[in-house]
This record gives sequence, C-alpha cells and structure tokens, in this order.
Amino acid sequence: MNEIVNKWAMALAIFSFGFLCIGSFLFGATATTSVLRGVGGGILFGAILWLVGALFDDSTPIDEDVLEGNIDTEESTEKDKLTDL
Repeated sequence: MNEIVNKWAMALAIFSFGFLCIGSFLFGATATTSVLRGVGGGILFGAILWLVGALFDDSTPIDEDVLEGNIDTEESTEKDKLTDL
C-alpha cells in the first residue's frame, strides 16, 4: 500500500491516543479509563484512515478481465499443457 497513507494513519492513531488520554483525564476519568479510551480511539481512527487508503490504492488496477474471471494464470496454462500431452 501507499507509504504516505501508512504514515498518516499512524500519525492519526498516535494523535488520537494522546488527545483522548489527556482529554479524558482532564475531564475526570481515571488514568486506566483514559488509557483504555486512548488505545481504543487510536486503533479505531488509525484503522479507519488505513482502510480508506486501502480502498483508493492504485497499485492493483481492476479491469474487466478481473471482474469477469477471464484471467489465465501460469498455473492454469501449465496444467493445460500437461493435460494436452
């Protein structure tokens, strides 16, 4: 996947962790609850950005042959050659 998207997702996860930890603690949550909220938020928001980046990844283009299933792989051609003998 795109390396830039990975860096942005990690940065958002770290920022969300810190923001939620500090914010929760300042608004009266216990330290354990603050850390758990930070971890949950970091995982959630980092994963969302990472998955959205994976949706827009252009490294594997999808064309009509892929969608229709008309792809000849090397394995299928080798099997066909062996059955033709």
